[in-house]
Amino acid sequence: MSPCETYVALIKGYCALGILMFPKAFQNGGYVFSPCVEVISAILTTICVTKLVDCGNKFGIYSYSAVVEKAFGRVARSLCDIMICATQFSFTISHMVYVTESCKSVVDEVFQVESSKVIYAVGIVVILMPIVWTRNIAKLAWTYFFGVLMLMLCYVVVIVFCAKQMTE
Repeated sequence: MSPCETYVALIKGYCALGILMFPKAFQNGGYVFSPCVEVISAILTTICVTKLVDCGNKFGIYSYSAVVEKAFGRVARSLCDIMICATQFSFTISHMVYVTESCKSVVDEVFQVESSKVIYAVGIVVILMPIVWTRNIAKLAWTYFFGVLMLMLCYVVVIVFCAKQMTE
């Protein structure tokens, strides 16, 4: 995967997280404030990612922590690695909680039962564990395309749902 593809994948990951939160964020923030904040966030993210890509291209460094080390030294790189680890851990846990609760609510609603969240959490871990152990990430390239299709589907569903809610 080239450095540009890596950054595109990172941006896609951030967008995917945002898509999951859009409906509730718009409900809480309102139809004027929320889009304004979203546009400001998109501009700031674009500026930051552009600066990171420019720095990586200039010095031939394509990782966050290596760029931080080049700019601020080894101590800052260690702090950056700790922060990256903490944010990735929190993203993973929040996604697992979201998927667990979503699966539970769908199954409970469709089959009119009250199931345990533990079953779904264990199922997610069983599914994700082999993926985590994959050493050659190129073998999972097809999932990138599938992920983009799912994002597009999510955009359509959210837009249709919000439009329907606004017209009622």
